[in-house]
Amino acid sequence: MPQPPPKMLAQPIALLGTGSDVGKSLLATALLRILRQEGFAVAPFKAQNMSNNSHVTAQGLEMGRAQAVQARAAGLEPEANMNPILLKPSGEQTSQIILQGKVVGQLKAGDFLTHRHPFLKIALEAYHDLARRFELIVIEGAGSLAEVNLRQRDIANLGLARELKAPVVMIADIDRGGVFAQIVGSLEVLEAADRALIKGILINRFRGDIALFKEGKRWLEERTGLPILGIIPYFSDLRIPAEDAVTLDRLTDPPPPKGEKRAIAVLRLPRISNFTDFDPLFNLPGVECHYLSRPRSLTPYDLLILPGSKATLADLAWLKKQGWAELILEFQAQKKPIFGICGGLQMLGQEILDPEGLESTLHSAQGLGLLPLTTTLLPHKTLRQVRAKDLASQSLLWGYEIHQGQSRCLRPLAPLFAVGSGAEGFVDAQGQVMGSYLHGLFESAEFLQALLRRLWGGTVDLGAPYPDPYDQLADQVRPHLDLKAFKRVLQAQG
Repeated sequence: MPQPPPKMLAQPIALLGTGSDVGKSLLATALLRILRQEGFAVAPFKAQNMSNNSHVTAQGLEMGRAQAVQARAAGLEPEANMNPILLKPSGEQTSQIILQGKVVGQLKAGDFLTHRHPFLKIALEAYHDLARRFELIVIEGAGSLAEVNLRQRDIANLGLARELKAPVVMIADIDRGGVFAQIVGSLEVLEAADRALIKGILINRFRGDIALFKEGKRWLEERTGLPILGIIPYFSDLRIPAEDAVTLDRLTDPPPPKGEKRAIAVLRLPRISNFTDFDPLFNLPGVECHYLSRPRSLTPYDLLILPGSKATLADLAWLKKQGWAELILEFQAQKKPIFGICGGLQMLGQEILDPEGLESTLHSAQGLGLLPLTTTLLPHKTLRQVRAKDLASQSLLWGYEIHQGQSRCLRPLAPLFAVGSGAEGFVDAQGQVMGSYLHGLFESAEFLQALLRRLWGGTVDLGAPYPDPYDQLADQVRPHLDLKAFKRVLQAQG
């Protein structure tokens, strides 16, 4: 007979949204820090995440980046049980599936939907492990809580909340418009048992004078019978990594840079991974940083970056088809620096081989030919945190590796970094074309300053050190959150 689950010590609360990109991740992060400040032992949890933005734990396990950020907000080391199921899209209908931090294979969308129970079991086991060790668990949902066509297979939203008897707070985004329809419409399509789980509403991204929404708040509370637990303003100066690449849309293909500022271009690959690598570059004072998707001249830019990719061969084919290859070679001919990270490094080489068809039906492709490397994609996935030393400046840096490719030099190349007694990364003889498998390396301020000084000359202003971003986020959200009402929701039985 199946054993009953262990007694749960933690009280769960689920933050579910009226749609994608309504701010669930950010508000969960804020709430985790606020509850920690209130003295609670609290942990994050997201049963199933779909993102190519991932993190490697100290144990060498892979999890969603958002839950790693939330763990930091709770004062914890990230662990895979905080996100036991991670789907990394690698094609239109296919995702790499990672269970409790380890790759188990590829899965088609339809297959995932028909295998709810094994995945639910994995999610509940991970949750119960956390529940033994913490007082409160803040659960983040996925997408919309009102996807009625997916409800019977749901393991991340109301399906999970009902299993755990977790009270639900519904999050709606007023900035996108139609907030009344978002809230009322979502409630109207739910069956009664699911509707009963919802105990309050958070309205996110309000612009302007909140006093002007007084009548709207009253109408919503009367119409739904639910309390509005907070009306959270639109914050534009946060330094919390985003979860979904949809946030890049606002930063992609802006007008070409003008004026005296230095400028950095990052190619917006269709399957870009770990785009948070570049957050420190977008925060540099006196520097413009742009994501570019539509081909155009790179001449106005001073540095070009090829980012990581979840499907390197497919993104390399896209890059060539769009005409980016010729533009990159023109940029290189102008003697300007190019930096490739992970998949971007592989694209800079001579050839990429995929003999086992791990990424696509393409078994090989010619790279850009800017580094004398050949890369072979292998079943084993390298997952590790790395402490390294920049050989040029002797500055220390931290990074992490997530890749299935192994790159081999066709002729001698200088390394970029020392890692223990070994080496990592590559740089050509001119110091112009560089590449590394390390994600997160630009977060090391000393290395970033040394790199930009080396590439551009002179002193590079990184700006004043930033305060703790999680305390800053909590300080901004707390005044707009009815914390007493929120605590009452915490005590509600789902």
